[in-house]
Amino acid sequence: AQGGHEETNSLGERHVYPTPHAFFVDARRLLDNDIEGDGFVGEHADATQAGAKLVPVHIGQRKRLHHTESAGLGHGRHQLGIGARIHRAAHDGHSDASRPSERGGDGHSHGTGTLAQTVRLAKKKREPPAPIRYSVRAMGRFLEYGNYDALGLAELVAKGEVSPRELIDEAIARIEELNPKLNAVVHKSYERARSLADAGAHPAPTDSGRAVFSGVPFLLKDLFAEDLGQPSTAGCRLLAEFVADHDAELVVRFRRAGLITLGRTNPPELGIMGTTEPIWRGPTHNPWALDRTPGGSSGGSAAAVAARLVPMAHGGDGGGSIRIPASACGLVGLKPTRARTPLGPRRGESWQGFVVEHVLTRSVRDTAAALDAVHGPEAGAPYQVLPPTAPFAQALLRPPPPLRIALCTESLFGTHTHPDCVKAAEDAAELCAQLGHHVEVAKPAFDKHRLA
Repeated sequence: AQGGHEETNSLGERHVYPTPHAFFVDARRLLDNDIEGDGFVGEHADATQAGAKLVPVHIGQRKRLHHTESAGLGHGRHQLGIGARIHRAAHDGHSDASRPSERGGDGHSHGTGTLAQTVRLAKKKREPPAPIRYSVRAMGRFLEYGNYDALGLAELVAKGEVSPRELIDEAIARIEELNPKLNAVVHKSYERARSLADAGAHPAPTDSGRAVFSGVPFLLKDLFAEDLGQPSTAGCRLLAEFVADHDAELVVRFRRAGLITLGRTNPPELGIMGTTEPIWRGPTHNPWALDRTPGGSSGGSAAAVAARLVPMAHGGDGGGSIRIPASACGLVGLKPTRARTPLGPRRGESWQGFVVEHVLTRSVRDTAAALDAVHGPEAGAPYQVLPPTAPFAQALLRPPPPLRIALCTESLFGTHTHPDCVKAAEDAAELCAQLGHHVEVAKPAFDKHRLA
């Protein structure tokens, strides 16, 4: 397996798990280029062909960060040992997992105060392994599909090594095979996708003469992202018969980038919850553990990408709806700066500007390339953000500067954080510190009860 090993996943399928590698630097380079953006989990751009990434084990399991390859809903993991040391203030004798609540009797969460801690770790250089490439064809199936990110698949199309129709047929086969277990895709537009693939309808040429994601299968979250002639239900039974009478501007830009939409994914009703469990269509299941949630509200999209149904899918984020499922499913989840991507023409903003739409992916480079393809103001927008000084994809080539990072392990609404979740957050903080960033325990002061 070229430095990896084989394991059998929860569906009884055998898969190769490549050697683990570092991932964080590329994510930080992308985020540095979008000042207000915040993302959660990424992977090294060069390793997308190998399919290795860093993901959290989910609630109820040991919550350490692991490297893994998820083609086909697998559970195999390589544990990442950080070996870091946290130097706490002398008076602080508790670990975060056993620390008494710092919320005062007035119901307020207090700021950094005397709880500040500093993590000091030496930088440690890590080299990614050489990409693993497979060439497997069986019964007309393009089985190596799951080893590529969206840009990787588009490159195969550009070289003539695979056709858009082959990619669409493989994505459809995977949806039909795995979706009954996941409930991620709730509307299918297969015939339209096949027609677009056969017609080569991938308009938006770039400087290289081809749309950046030409022929790549894609899914839209069934919330916003209106697609002419397709259902747009927001996961709500009341809107079951509603069909979009126009294309959202973001959908137009996805199409111009060469993406071919196969259907729409499951959200919680009206996108309000941080899990995906609508009463109407039922819950979506996490590909890593089918008895657990993929998060929300972009849970259907996250499950579809993590299960390798498609390499990239649309999502939206107001209070974590891209970042939460990215965390739960081991994906790249970036919420761009407000107004970075369009919401029109039906709406100028949502939740007073908190909602921003983008994608969930398996590689940082896909997230950057997608942002390059769709960002920018639209006619009628109530306001706009200054354009980036350089393409987001170029940010991956710059060394990231040291950052000040706050670590908070308290629950936003609840009174208790599971020790596994605390451990995962601390592991991530240690990794950030190991990469040369300054990490300390800190949080803004706000009234939890009033927020809830």
